[in-house]
Amino acid sequence: MAIKYPQTQGQTSSISSAALAGAIIGQLTFGSLADRLGRRAIFVSTIAIVIVGALGSATVVESSSINIYTQLTLWL
Repeated sequence: MAIKYPQTQGQTSSISSAALAGAIIGQLTFGSLADRLGRRAIFVSTIAIVIVGALGSATVVESSSINIYTQLTLWL
């Protein structure tokens, strides 16, 4: 079976790096905001951002101008 979207080492690295950077930045940002604004408000905003990211990742399409893995990296 042929792989429909072959992935290079660089594409794998960029997706992994974006996920790690997003997790670190999110923890620092939303952690400090939760201390100031309250956990409930920040939890709701975090869930909203996760939903937008999930929907964006679900709408990634094959395009001649931008790679599918680049699109996924941007939505992470």
